[in-house]
Amino acid sequence: MKPFASIALLGALAVAPTAQAAVMLTTDSTGYSGPVLDLTGFEGFYTFFNDPLVLADGTVLTPVGTDTQGGSVVGTGGYGLADNGFSFATPIIGTNSDLGYIELTFTSLVSSFGGFFNYAPGFGDNPFIAAYDSLGGLLGSFDLSALAPISTPGAVDAFAFRGIDSDATDIASVRFGGSFIIYAPDAVVIAPIPVPAALPLMLLALGGLGLVAGRRRA
Repeated sequence: MKPFASIALLGALAVAPTAQAAVMLTTDSTGYSGPVLDLTGFEGFYTFFNDPLVLADGTVLTPVGTDTQGGSVVGTGGYGLADNGFSFATPIIGTNSDLGYIELTFTSLVSSFGGFFNYAPGFGDNPFIAAYDSLGGLLGSFDLSALAPISTPGAVDAFAFRGIDSDATDIASVRFGGSFIIYAPDAVVIAPIPVPAALPLMLLALGGLGLVAGRRRA
């Protein structure tokens, strides 16, 4: 195992019948050596997508059931997280939906995947992260709200590290979804940040609704 912390999940490991390795939910970035998604080319305002999208590192993002607000998003902009505040200046990948998920398919098998996440508590499906092998078999799936909740009340650009760690190099893809969950590849401070004085009031209102600003459907 890699030398980074994980929460205790006695009796809660979800392992596929043919899998030989345990998969654990991890909550500390110390020692993390798994892939970090490269958002080069998507640093500007959100790109909305409903079809597979390929990142600079070759990772394929495939949204499933996340088209309720116009599509999943990658980039930077106002993204509401209800009680957990909102993302404003950090490049993210977001489901932009309280349902469905985004699947990340890597260019080669990995033994772990993690990053900085946040979500809108209480909206839609519970937020989760899950890992799959090369045959599509489930290695492990974890409900973040139950096992490792994230609480950043009223914060701006606040995240917490969450990931999956395996005893073997057998993870071909990872899914995350539910509760308008978002992923940021870079470390960020988990603390409230003062709201910029010029931030539109509409953005603040949308932050309490768990919606991406400017793309809400009627």
